Amino acid sequence: MLVPFFTITFLSLALSASASPARRTTTFCEQLVVSCAAAGPQSITNPWTIPACIFGATCFGGSSPVDAFLIAVATERGDPSSAHASLSLPVLTVETFNNISTDRVVITQQNFIDGVYSALDASNGPYPDVSSVISSFQSISVWTQFCSNRGIPWKNFADYFKYSATVDSPGCTSPAYPVVTNEPSCQKIFEECLRTVNFNLYNIWTVKPCVFAAVCFPGDINVDKMLTAVYVYRTGNDPSTAPKSSDQPSLSQAQFASISTNGNTVTTQNWIDGYYELLSGAGGPFPTSADIVVEYFRRVRNWTGFCGLDGVRYQAFAYYFNWSSTNSYPVICP
Repeated sequence: MLVPFFTITFLSLALSASASPARRTTTFCEQLVVSCAAAGPQSITNPWTIPACIFGATCFGGSSPVDAFLIAVATERGDPSSAHASLSLPVLTVETFNNISTDRVVITQQNFIDGVYSALDASNGPYPDVSSVISSFQSISVWTQFCSNRGIPWKNFADYFKYSATVDSPGCTSPAYPVVTNEPSCQKIFEECLRTVNFNLYNIWTVKPCVFAAVCFPGDINVDKMLTAVYVYRTGNDPSTAPKSSDQPSLSQAQFASISTNGNTVTTQNWIDGYYELLSGAGGPFPTSADIVVEYFRRVRNWTGFCGLDGVRYQAFAYYFNWSSTNSYPVICP
């Protein structure tokens, strides 16, 4: 018997709706639990065939995040005791891997980001900040010891889901910090930036040590030079591929306000206080004289043209971090 096209379409939509998540949560990690559980019994017996299960297992914290995720899925389905240990589950297959990878050789950070957002499309979000997804991918990179930002092969990626709950990994050994300046205090702040910035430098001006390091970094185009040094250290990639300051999101008003005392301007004294505060948290070393920090901040004053004691206003201050490497100083402040 022939079935009218509209009937087929209706049935398809009905089936699609029945496979969608049962409820919507407020965080992306919780939503992946719900979406995974809604996929049916396979979420318990063979979860690594389901994208929401794969990506959800990477965003959990704790000492055994994969197993914690599996328990959360079983709980969402109403039977916590049905959860399997990750060690006993079928391995993530090459076919599933190839559905995430674009070259079918490795899963890159970008492949992973795309996969997470795609898995959340069924529930229309909630979509996380990309830095949260990068952090999840870094957990796999560190455990598998594929830390060069060139991607993770199938066997190692699959091993994470089967063995990370029971097998410790030595992780990634960071190379020695590069020496970029002969001023110990600036070098220390630069190292704090290296230690805390996310893997691909996205939105680097949310990291306060990087803000201060960009100003004290040696050279005429100090902001771009600092970005390149951080990028090469964090990724091992060629310096020519480093991001430019002009492409970075602007320094936020919240970050500006955390340095300013009045919320309207950043003064030389604000900059000195912020510089010393960072070093206090890092255990020093401190500059031999505050005049060193004054000279660093003079770069910002010169470039923005705010030479008075009132300080530098937000928009001009933020512009310094985006544009000072491509535009020369307009004035020289006394």
